[in-house]
Amino acid sequence: MRLLIADSSSLILSQKSGLFDCTKKIFTWIIPAAVYYEAIENGKAKSSPDAYILEQYLQEKYIQLAAVQNITVVRRIMLEFGIAQGETEAIVLFQEQKAEHVIVDDHKAMIACKALKIPFITALTLVIKCVKE
Repeated sequence: MRLLIADSSSLILSQKSGLFDCTKKIFTWIIPAAVYYEAIENGKAKSSPDAYILEQYLQEKYIQLAAVQNITVVRRIMLEFGIAQGETEAIVLFQEQKAEHVIVDDHKAMIACKALKIPFITALTLVIKCVKE
């Protein structure tokens, strides 16, 4: 199965819009720890139903949690591009996991991906992939 690394907002948006269900047979979704805390733990603290659904997907192995190995690179990218930890960890995890895509919707994260020559997609691109497959 193809690997897709997600940031928090893209993961949440994909779940809310129904895209996640459409793509879970196409991609193995992988999230770094920062995305887990932002999307699931913080969401549960706010009693967000999406957080509980995403946690269920994690338990069912539709989402996998992976640790970023190179924290030095995470810090450097955060400082260089001014992006949050979740987006940065997703970008670094993409490099470490050799995934097919990273899905981001943050403008600064997209700029970082372009500068680092990382193929990224957005939720809209994911809709197109879902329809084609």
